[in-house]
Amino acid sequence: MEGDVIDFIKLKLGYIVLDTSESFDLIGTDGLDAETFFYDFEKHFNINMTSFEFDIYFSGEAPFHNLLRNMFKYWGMQKYFSIKHLIEVVERKEWFDPV
Repeated sequence: MEGDVIDFIKLKLGYIVLDTSESFDLIGTDGLDAETFFYDFEKHFNINMTSFEFDIYFSGEAPFHNLLRNMFKYWGMQKYFSIKHLIEVVERKEWFDPV
């Protein structure tokens, strides 16, 4: 499963994963690119993403989304997840927040 997720990230984002413990945030994907990635991720791996709170992890394209994410950062509420976490999500077939 790990190889499938790593290949998917490379295909969709052009990013070569060298260490699955690295934060997905380091890839530099945000806004519409992140939305598209997770839409494709959900469909490709048949994942239930209903509990995924996009605005806590990423900014949207609208100025309001950037403001919201900046507020989460300021209050220490922004969340991060690793690539390893995405692999675990695929194995469980549903999004769950990292611990």
